[in-house]
Amino acid sequence: MEVLDSSVGRGGRNRYRDVITVQNLLNDCRHALPSLAFLDVDGDCGPGTIAAIEQFQRDILGVNSPDGRVDPNGRTIRRLNELSEEQPGEQAPQSSGRIGECFFPVKRRLDASYKDGPRRFGSNRSRGRKHAGCDLYAPAGTPIFAMQDGEVMRDVSLFYAGTFSLEVKHKDFVARYCEIKGALRGIKKGTKIRKGQLIGKIGKLQLNNFDKTMLHLEIYKGNAAGRLTNKNNLPFKRRQDLMDPTPILDKAQRRRRNMR
Repeated sequence: MEVLDSSVGRGGRNRYRDVITVQNLLNDCRHALPSLAFLDVDGDCGPGTIAAIEQFQRDILGVNSPDGRVDPNGRTIRRLNELSEEQPGEQAPQSSGRIGECFFPVKRRLDASYKDGPRRFGSNRSRGRKHAGCDLYAPAGTPIFAMQDGEVMRDVSLFYAGTFSLEVKHKDFVARYCEIKGALRGIKKGTKIRKGQLIGKIGKLQLNNFDKTMLHLEIYKGNAAGRLTNKNNLPFKRRQDLMDPTPILDKAQRRRRNMR
């Protein structure tokens, strides 16, 4: 469930991260309101975003005189979350189970191995949670490349501590490229991408006590439906078809001797 720190819309504080959250939720709810305009997820609460909020309040909530504002813990954010969770899941086409050739997503020597310590898949996190991907430590701004041909499943979404994620339906799996800087021009839901294409750059976590930057990579088989994050599915809190990215990265890695 998405939460807001402050109000978004007409008369709201319209903080960047809150606006991003509302724009993503509105786009995710278009299955329930197809006439709702598709929004650019840019963090700018302009007339288009306010109009979309008003339409949602009028057509979904039944408000005759919508105020065009989404308040923390208000009726609008609650309903946005409910409908967003009901969004039909997308499935990747199924292969024979073999993973074809992949590009390593970062073309530079990593600052640390993704198979050790807290960077490895399955390492322990707080409250019994397990790490759901591999962390590829590299400087902020480092380019990220598509591992296979594919199609973008969702617009770039807010992920963690001011960074974003990009979900791509590849030929043999679904990849979520996380802790990235944001969307590149032309990269949005439905965009066809090629293996090795630049799809993003590593972002910087807005955390005072942590100065590492990375690509957090998650891989899914693609034979399940629904959102990739499932907070009720312990210990990873991810969808049931989550895979360990390590073997795939290892195979890609062997073609580039300057990476580990």
